[in-house]
Amino acid sequence: MKRIALFSSLVLSLALPMAAQAQEKKVETQPKKIKSRNQVLRETFADIAQKTRGNTVKVQVNGESTGYGVIMEGGHVLTASSIVKGAKAVQILGLDYKAKATVLGVDNKNHIALLKITNRKAQAGVALGKSKTLFIGQYVITVGQGEEPLAVGVVSAKNRRVSKSARKGGGNFLAELFGGGQGPTGSTQNYSSIIHHDSKINKKTYGSPVYNSDAKLVGINVEKAYRGSAYFVGIDEIRKVFADLKSGKGVPAPRRVVPKKAPKVEPETVPAPANNKGFLGINVDTVNGGDALKGTGYSFGARITEIHGQSGASKAGVKKGDIVVGVNGTVIKSFEQFVSLMKGKKVGDTLVLTIIRGGWKRDVSVTLGRRPN
Repeated sequence: MKRIALFSSLVLSLALPMAAQAQEKKVETQPKKIKSRNQVLRETFADIAQKTRGNTVKVQVNGESTGYGVIMEGGHVLTASSIVKGAKAVQILGLDYKAKATVLGVDNKNHIALLKITNRKAQAGVALGKSKTLFIGQYVITVGQGEEPLAVGVVSAKNRRVSKSARKGGGNFLAELFGGGQGPTGSTQNYSSIIHHDSKINKKTYGSPVYNSDAKLVGINVEKAYRGSAYFVGIDEIRKVFADLKSGKGVPAPRRVVPKKAPKVEPETVPAPANNKGFLGINVDTVNGGDALKGTGYSFGARITEIHGQSGASKAGVKKGDIVVGVNGTVIKSFEQFVSLMKGKKVGDTLVLTIIRGGWKRDVSVTLGRRPN
């Protein structure tokens, strides 16, 4: 019996480590749950929004919301210059507060403005990144509030070098927005401070902050989006002028000035020289044969394209589309002849125009009037 008990104990002692090893092996073979790329991105963007939403504010000018801004150190608010144009009263709307602000200055070159909150204790400013380290294809995140909480895009271009074409307006949108590009056709202009991205922004989100994936501020959206694209001014460029704007050395924000009404002065009446040249009151183009004159027996005519109101032609019932083929019984053969037949005619003279209307010929008597000033 002792041998049997000893054998049982030996078997049991060997079985327990083996069972434990089997259990450990089973745990090691369970696959680890790996997050998908989209899940990682969603969590990253949500984290950025959570970290920065308290620094994003709405800007109200003269009682109306005009865009966004971002809280900087010392109770300053950075925004786009277009938002504060004509500003008489400025308010800042945070997530749970409203505060008054003044405009310290505007950098017209980069289309940014700096405000100062006046009746609220300054909160911590947003963390700043470096726009020069952004690369093409990198994600950038625009953070807003309410109906415009978040917009995600990628950097599309940096250091844009645009050639000025011969098209109307120069063919250079960046030059129209940020200045420069004023040289001759074919000249180029570099826009090193402007970064092109494809985040979906609109007029309501001008002045909104742009962050990198580390939740650090890399720029401010300026006031124009163009054909689905948007532009922001890099934070590196803003750093260069921030101190001047903060100290009030920047260009003052434009203010709307209502001019005083000048006293009404009656103009001196000067008699106009007599003008007795007759005025028929029509504009024409030429018709050389074709279907318009087919079957009428005429090969040339002056088609009426416009009739001046209250002119002799209008009062006589001449209509747009009528074709003049004769004047005072003379068949016209060319435009030059038509003009010569009108020469020397005075106000009050009567002309008989032979016209074709709808394939039918008729004569219309027209009394010439005076050409309007």
